[in-house]
Amino acid sequence: MSDVTATEPSIESVSYPTLISVGVEGEIAAQAACSPNDNINSVNATIPIHFTPTEHKLLGLLQRAPSPMRFRLAGGWVRDKILQKQSHDIDVAVEHATGVEAAEWVVSQHAPPHTIVSSLGIVAANPEQSKHLETAVLKLYKELDVDFVSLRCAEVYSNPHSRIPQQTQPGTPYQDAMRRDFTLNALFFNVHTQCIEDWTGRGLADLRRGVLVTPLDPVVTLQDDPLRLLRGLRFAVRYSFTLDPEFVAVAKQTYMNQLLQTKVSRERIGKECMGMWQANAVSALHTMYEWNIASSIFILPDASSMSCITKVPNDGEALTLERNKVAVDDTMLATAWSLTNTYLQAFDDIVKMVQDMNDSTTFNTLSAPYYHKVWTPVAAFLLPFRDYLCQDEKQKSTSAVAFIFRNSLKAKNVDVQCVANLFDTLEMAMDLWLHSSASQESTSNVLMLDRLKAGRFVKASRTNWVSSLYLAATVWFVSSNESAPTSTTANTCATTVTRLIQAIHEAQLHEAWTIVPLLPGKQLMQKLQLKPGPMIGDYQQRQLDFQYQFPNGTVDECMAYLQSSAKRPKQDE
Repeated sequence: MSDVTATEPSIESVSYPTLISVGVEGEIAAQAACSPNDNINSVNATIPIHFTPTEHKLLGLLQRAPSPMRFRLAGGWVRDKILQKQSHDIDVAVEHATGVEAAEWVVSQHAPPHTIVSSLGIVAANPEQSKHLETAVLKLYKELDVDFVSLRCAEVYSNPHSRIPQQTQPGTPYQDAMRRDFTLNALFFNVHTQCIEDWTGRGLADLRRGVLVTPLDPVVTLQDDPLRLLRGLRFAVRYSFTLDPEFVAVAKQTYMNQLLQTKVSRERIGKECMGMWQANAVSALHTMYEWNIASSIFILPDASSMSCITKVPNDGEALTLERNKVAVDDTMLATAWSLTNTYLQAFDDIVKMVQDMNDSTTFNTLSAPYYHKVWTPVAAFLLPFRDYLCQDEKQKSTSAVAFIFRNSLKAKNVDVQCVANLFDTLEMAMDLWLHSSASQESTSNVLMLDRLKAGRFVKASRTNWVSSLYLAATVWFVSSNESAPTSTTANTCATTVTRLIQAIHEAQLHEAWTIVPLLPGKQLMQKLQLKPGPMIGDYQQRQLDFQYQFPNGTVDECMAYLQSSAKRPKQDE
């Protein structure tokens, strides 16, 4: 990394901003007038921006700031306003005061009880994790999340090869703008002049062109905060922006991978990933693979602490697998990483084919409630690690994928559980898939659904069952054509997915987890003369098995089924 250098502009070379008048719209409309002085380049143009009534309240408050304190709304809020998009997150750049001082002044302007200001938090500076200035966070008017931070200047570095500053001080608008991630995010709205300031001289032009360009050399900008690598990807997939080729070239460098792992907190990485996956998970994941940064995002434990469950056909029976646990080495991990994009592409092909062969409105009604649009593509990307195990912090065996989401992405528990469920039920989905495919004649559109397997599978996967079927189709698609998957195979998979989803709905098993046993526990015990104990749970499950297979069955028929099934192992049913 020591051979990577870039020249930073001197403060003396400062250029003055292009100043754009803003046409103010809203319930509390006012004509914005700009009177640029001789030091500012004025552009005779008006950009219509709509301020909500709540934003007008905030602007009115900030305009009353005591001298010399001055405020500029910054970054993403300005960008989104120009693009005519709403944003409830507002960054306020503070001049001649710290962010905390500014936030405390705002709080002081509201008499207690603070119904207008519902919370005040302080995020400490942490240069080692690329958080350079202390930030004050306010919740205003019950709907605006406002961050106050002082303008940032160039830092002093004790180590020429490090991007961790020895000292960071408040700066000027120009210095702050040049330190931001992209020119189109370096625009300011000056609260006091009500004008847009473009200190980089190209932010507005880049926004019109939809191009993500760094204000400084991308080496400097990305070393300053490696998270900007992911921010650029998020903006690209969310807004369909184009990334500057120089930025992409730096992003692909090995040392950027290392910086991303060592200099950025896992919480920040997880938050950025969630933002891009919500916008377009497949596109974002493809790019992660292309840039070779996936292993820095989805960090696994050391190979020495992992194992892998291998599955081979038992006695030649394809539907019966024998499991063996083997140690994991770096070669196995490298192979798994190399397959991630193959699985993702297969998954995407199947999803698109299913959509093409079905009426979108009708089919979405059947499938959308049981399909997770964010986590399913991510799970597909990680399918090569589906059989990998590791030790958690309590030295208990856990799925490597669950480890990734809990430790590497710092995902919420509900999201960890969602992904864990997708992988826990994958084998049941595969079993249902294989039996259904085997029962399907090539010349027939009829799929013979195994109601028992379907009911158990849907009960276990709950609202993830459609997602699980897509993952099962993906595994089958890749494993049966590892050398070169064909469109014919993809079409077969898409057809089977469609028929399975329709068959499960027709069987009224699409919400099998809501089905309750015909007889409650006490009545069941009386009927079969059972004593309390673990076996009651087993009998309750057998009741559900009966109901999955015979939805119109009576209590007497169910009792006969229970008495009969008690004489043979449950897995033989």
